[in-house]
Amino acid sequence: MNIKNLLISLSLSSVIVSGTASSETFPTQTSLPNNLVNPAQVSYLSGEDANKVRETVQRVYLAEDARNYDAFRHLLTKDYQQQHSIYGRLEGVETFINWLKSNPQAFDRYRHMALNTVTSAVGQGKAQAVSYLLVLDLHPAKESDARDLPRILAHGVVRDQLVKKDDRWLITHRIYDQFAVAAAVVADREVRIKASRYLVSE
Repeated sequence: MNIKNLLISLSLSSVIVSGTASSETFPTQTSLPNNLVNPAQVSYLSGEDANKVRETVQRVYLAEDARNYDAFRHLLTKDYQQQHSIYGRLEGVETFINWLKSNPQAFDRYRHMALNTVTSAVGQGKAQAVSYLLVLDLHPAKESDARDLPRILAHGVVRDQLVKKDDRWLITHRIYDQFAVAAAVVADREVRIKASRYLVSE
């Protein structure tokens, strides 16, 4: 199963059903936490902690691309929770690892990058971060696709909650949402609208 079929199969069962696809629209602006965007509202971490938080955020994507499953046990808490506007909800680091192993088609030939990462303290030993996720489609599944690659596959927003344990920052809760997915990859408009939704933290 390729990424297009995976997205459709995981998404169609829970697409918003009130009205037709034509009644749904894509968002016109990005929703971001004010206490991470507006400097007047930010509770700044120390430079060292802010750098460690950013590195944790970035290392998750390096671990995904390298299939370094053990790294997740040192980047995420045991009770890690993930919400995704396409893939739904996952609970527990081992559940997350098993999901990655079971869905190589969602990661093969792709590369993930964290952009515009900013951080803020939310109490003693706790922090939050927001970043953009850029997903690149690098290598062709068949040679006839080679001339169109590399290309941007998707772009989304990632919001993280982190805790500090033994001088290391671990992600406890992650939300992926507000995705723009290339229509050349996923032509189904309902799936792309579902991907673009803003998710409220549960």
